[in-house]
Amino acid sequence: MILFSALTIAIVSVASTIASVRNAFAPIRKVLALLATPIVFLVSYLVPRDDSLWLFMAGQGDRFADNSKYLFLYCDCQPDVRNVWIGTDERIVAELREHGYEAYTRHSLAGRWRLLRAGYWFETHGPIAPAYAGRARLIHLTHGNYLKVMLEDHTRDWPWIVQVLVEFFFERRRRYVVTGSGPPLKNMQSMRGAPADRALMTGLPRNDALFDAFQDEELGLEESALAAVRDRAAEGPVLLYAPTYREGYGERNGVPLSELDLGLERLDSVLRSHDATLYISHHPATTFDRDLEGLDRVTVLESGGDLYPFLRECDVLVTDYSGIFYDFLLLDRPMVFFAPDLEVYLEDRDLYFDYEDHVPGTIATTPEAFVESVRAILEGADEHGDDRAAVREAFYDDPDGEACERVYHTVRDEA
Repeated sequence: MILFSALTIAIVSVASTIASVRNAFAPIRKVLALLATPIVFLVSYLVPRDDSLWLFMAGQGDRFADNSKYLFLYCDCQPDVRNVWIGTDERIVAELREHGYEAYTRHSLAGRWRLLRAGYWFETHGPIAPAYAGRARLIHLTHGNYLKVMLEDHTRDWPWIVQVLVEFFFERRRRYVVTGSGPPLKNMQSMRGAPADRALMTGLPRNDALFDAFQDEELGLEESALAAVRDRAAEGPVLLYAPTYREGYGERNGVPLSELDLGLERLDSVLRSHDATLYISHHPATTFDRDLEGLDRVTVLESGGDLYPFLRECDVLVTDYSGIFYDFLLLDRPMVFFAPDLEVYLEDRDLYFDYEDHVPGTIATTPEAFVESVRAILEGADEHGDDRAAVREAFYDDPDGEACERVYHTVRDEA
């Protein structure tokens, strides 16, 4: 026993020493990596590209979600392209590989080689390993349709060198920018300066999931949470509250969610009387730390980062300034726009449209009005069907659930 304890202490001491040494050299490793970046970028121009090898990534590589996820799942069924998922989360990569998909982490040797060889990169927030992009053709699948002004339409106080790098690595090197027609196209051209010949007006791949389920769409999300929402939907109305991210570009927009009076106690009583449930889906970059103890019908939804299978189960969407409502339009279901900080928000952030004229649902600026708006909808009121139809017609050119197919055929035909 004494020998075992001594060995344990020795092993822990060695492990601690190794960790300390690694931490001490961490800054050096970062400097070396930075110095190597131009060399990697040069090599990435020299390595031959395979146009039948397509690389997919989402966000910062930390989730399997968004437009990249659904286009990846669609393209994996196509015989003439080889699809590879690249990410930073080892758990997600392992899950995809367990289900038969080709996936690698960005820092693995196999992942780096695919980054160098792939002819096409599909991304939503920019390449997660831009130094490897070289002569790869970048396809920007975007993050959605926007109500808030973004990028070049919004003041960005970035150092000039950062602006130059973003312009060189991202904006000017994209072969296509995926969007819709009408206002989405106009806004995308404005915020990104994208020429008309690089705008791919196919619609967004993730919206196909609102028309029909995808094979393996449960990958990358919390399956137990989805099962729970489906069970609740079978028993009564399901509402989803999806507020916007209020700290974009490192600045505060409006009042932080944690400081807003959401009227949840009053709302819980209304929900209970209608056998309804409200799920709160906070932005992935934020947390929701309200005490919900004692509330039977209000709960936090931990989706895993992908909301689209959940949206199909929702009867009502509650949001504020988030562009998620443009997606929900395709389901033609009621919406409530709960904007208690509307005046403050508009002082901090411009919108592409006049808020009160544009959003196709009841606008509630107080907790009391919010609760009453929900009550009215649960009792059958729906006064904004024509408004939804008008915005949907402006933003979608005959939506049919085949955006993935259009993106795939456009890129494949070019390749």
